[in-house]
Amino acid sequence: MDRLIEITEQIKHARESQAQLDAVNKRIKEKEEALRALQQKERELHEQYLKEERDVEKLSTLSFANFTSTLFNTKYEKLEKEELEAYQAKKTWDAIKFELAVYQEDIQALINKIDKLKESASSYRTLIDQKMDLLKERSHVNYTQIAMLEQDAAQKKAIITEYAEAIMATSQVQRQASLVLEVLSKAKDWSTYDMIGGGMIATMMKRERMDDAKHKIDQLNYLIGTMTKELKDIGLHTVSGIDFKSLSVADYFFDGIFVDLSVHHQIKDAMEKMDRLQNSTNQALAQLKSQHEVLLGAFNACEKKMLQLIEQV
Repeated sequence: MDRLIEITEQIKHARESQAQLDAVNKRIKEKEEALRALQQKERELHEQYLKEERDVEKLSTLSFANFTSTLFNTKYEKLEKEELEAYQAKKTWDAIKFELAVYQEDIQALINKIDKLKESASSYRTLIDQKMDLLKERSHVNYTQIAMLEQDAAQKKAIITEYAEAIMATSQVQRQASLVLEVLSKAKDWSTYDMIGGGMIATMMKRERMDDAKHKIDQLNYLIGTMTKELKDIGLHTVSGIDFKSLSVADYFFDGIFVDLSVHHQIKDAMEKMDRLQNSTNQALAQLKSQHEVLLGAFNACEKKMLQLIEQV
C-alpha cells in the first residue's frame, strides 16, 4: 500500500478516536455533576435515617418521652410509627446508595475507555506531521497552500499566547489592587478611631496596617510594570483610553511622619486610586478577553482548514 494512503487511513482512525474521546469526556463530566448531587442527597437521607433511629431509641429506652408515652398508653403506637419511619428512611437511603454505586461504576468504566482511546487519538498530530513531510518530499501540488496555512496558524497561536499572558498579568494586578484596598480600608478605620482619641493602640494598629499596605503597594507596582510590558508586547499602551503608565502608586503616600488628619486624607486618596485602578483593569480584562476569543476563533478556523486539506490529499 502506498505510504500516503496508509497515513491517510491512520489519520482518519486517530480523528475518529479523538471524537470518541471528546464524547466520553463530556459524558464523564455530566455523570460527575450528577454524582455530586446524589452524594449531597445521600448525606441528607443518611442524616434523616439517623434521626429516625434516635427517635426509636428514645421511645425504647428510659427517657422522658418514653415515660410520658407509657403514662398516656401511647408508647407502643408511637414506637410502631417511629420504627416504620426509620424503616422507610433506611430503605430510601439504601436505594440512593445503590444508585451512587452504579454511577461510580459507570464513571470508572468511562475512565477505562478513555485510556484505550488516548493512545490512538494522541497519534493524530504525529501522523499529520508525517504526511506533511511526505507531501513536501513528493512536491505535492497542495503542499504550498498547506504550508502557508500552517505558518498563518503558527503566527495566530503566538499572538494568542501573548494575549493570554497579558490577561494573566492584568488579572494579577486586579487581585493585588483588591488586597491593597482591603488593607487600606482597615487602615482608614483605625485612622478614624485614632483621630477621635483612640490612643496608643489605635496609632499602633493604624501604623501596622499602613506598613502592610505599603508592602502590598510595592508588590502592586511590580505587577503593574509586568502588566505594562505584556500590553506593549501586543501593541497596547492604553486600553479603552486609559494610560497604564500613570497608574503606579507612588511610595510617598506612606513615607515620613504626618499629622493624623493628613495621614487620613492620604489613605483616602490611595483608596480612590485603587478604585480607579480596579475599574481600569476591569475594562482592560473585558477588552483583552474579547479579543482573545476572536483570535482563538480565527486560529481554530485556520487550523481546521489546514487539517482538512491535509486529510483530503
